[in-house]
Amino acid sequence: MTKSYCESCKNEFYINLEKYDENLHIILCKKCRNIKPVYIKSHCKNNFLLRDNDLKNVKYIYGLANKCYLRDDINNIVLNKYGSINNFLKYVDIYNKKNEQRKLKKEEIKNERRKYIQNLFVENKLEYNEIGDIFMFIETGKPSPIDIINNEIIKLDEEMTRRVQLSMHLNELGLYYDELFKPCENYIKHKKGSMCNITENIKFNTFLKNNTEYTKLLDDHSENSAEELAIMKFVDKNKKKRSKQKIKNIKSCAFLDFNS
Repeated sequence: MTKSYCESCKNEFYINLEKYDENLHIILCKKCRNIKPVYIKSHCKNNFLLRDNDLKNVKYIYGLANKCYLRDDINNIVLNKYGSINNFLKYVDIYNKKNEQRKLKKEEIKNERRKYIQNLFVENKLEYNEIGDIFMFIETGKPSPIDIINNEIIKLDEEMTRRVQLSMHLNELGLYYDELFKPCENYIKHKKGSMCNITENIKFNTFLKNNTEYTKLLDDHSENSAEELAIMKFVDKNKKKRSKQKIKNIKSCAFLDFNS
């Protein structure tokens, strides 16, 4: 820590000056930092339409996370740049109108791209979802529509291959194939999981439907809650069955001993 002086109140205090540059920074004590009116750099650029070149010779407060300029310094820059407050307000009005025109033009271009790519998908009988490459094309014009269509066709071919392979695999095991079953859907459309995992999931799901109250519990609970409750009830029920069977076996043994 180095002994220094506040440039506002002139009080002495200690501060780490490792990154201090007298050509860039203003040193203020903690008290003056809290009471001095300041503008952060983003505010200067967004509200006063100042550029980096306008601010390059303006000192900012040392030791803060953001570049903060003294309000009086920025007010002087604004007056020097625009000549007067009225001139500044006129400039802002013109800037805002031009900016609004640019936004409208940008939206118009995006809508033209959207309509064009939608028509291409209809012509090629493809499902349209405004995500991924389609979204990027609408926003930026890239990748090219031809590349998007080709990639979509390749994707559908790959999905069909996985669909056929999965269906054949499950049929060989005598398991019901349901494409709407989430693990199946994730594997076919998103290449998530494996046929081995799907097989185990289907076996477990079949067990739940055939041996527990899972389907009934879905009326009042989420899938996860219904699954947990179904398993708990199944375990509890089987414990009671085993206990009854155990008592029955003991009674049978006792009866045999009595008659021997």
